[in-house]
Amino acid sequence: MTHIDSLFSFCNKLTSFNLSGLNLSRVVSATALFSSCSKLTTVSLSGLNLSSLVSAYALFSGCSALTTANLSGLNLSSVEDMGRMFYTCSNLTSVDFTGVTLGSALNMKSMFYSCKALTTIDLSPLNTSTVTDMETMFQSCEKLTNVTFGGNFSTESVTTMHAMFFNCSTLVSLNLACFNTQNVTDMGFMCARCPQLTSVDLRNATGTSLTTTYNMFQSCARLTNIRFDVMTLPASGVNLNVMLNNNTCTSVSSCTLYCPPGTWTRLSSANVLSSKIHWGDPSSL
Repeated sequence: MTHIDSLFSFCNKLTSFNLSGLNLSRVVSATALFSSCSKLTTVSLSGLNLSSLVSAYALFSGCSALTTANLSGLNLSSVEDMGRMFYTCSNLTSVDFTGVTLGSALNMKSMFYSCKALTTIDLSPLNTSTVTDMETMFQSCEKLTNVTFGGNFSTESVTTMHAMFFNCSTLVSLNLACFNTQNVTDMGFMCARCPQLTSVDLRNATGTSLTTTYNMFQSCARLTNIRFDVMTLPASGVNLNVMLNNNTCTSVSSCTLYCPPGTWTRLSSANVLSSKIHWGDPSSL
């Protein structure tokens, strides 16, 4: 048995399961395995042999009653696709990644999309050094207040962070100091529609590959502090007027942008935000 795609999909009366008696060591694809099991409340895959698994795409997508998921100790070193893994699990509050082994993951697009009850998540056990796509990873996680990165979490291969935190309406601060953005081309709408967001720390982010930051901070009315300590904009790339244009932060009363002295000088005097942006030297922090 190598493919168990959608095996329990739309089992609307399923509330729990036990896969401990199954030999899953040869399974390569479990796409949408439990998709839309609307009564499933808790899951535990801990102890299963999933060492050959390549696709976990949409594994629990649409499990609207799911509250907790225990993935601790899983060997997912062959998994490439984790996109939409918990997509629209609107009651999810906890995922345990303790001891999870990754090494081949490429796709985490929309992994926690619209997990509306999720308040905190610890991703520090995950080795994400091979991941290229984090687009809409946390989009519409409306109660999210904290994401723990660090540890093994890495963004060195990521090319898109488009709308990564879009509509995370409870987020107050984002510490993304561990983010390596050397290969990121798209940061458009990355933190857009986060009305409570006051500070973003991207102190180690670089802009060498960036092609768009369009509306990166759209409707972030309380944003007061942005750290881009080492980021410089490519000569023929991103225009700061687009990043901080009239459609992004018009409600901001005052915002300090910490960046390398003399490198970001593209905010036009015609821009309505030009009088609201204050330039800070990162070395003063």
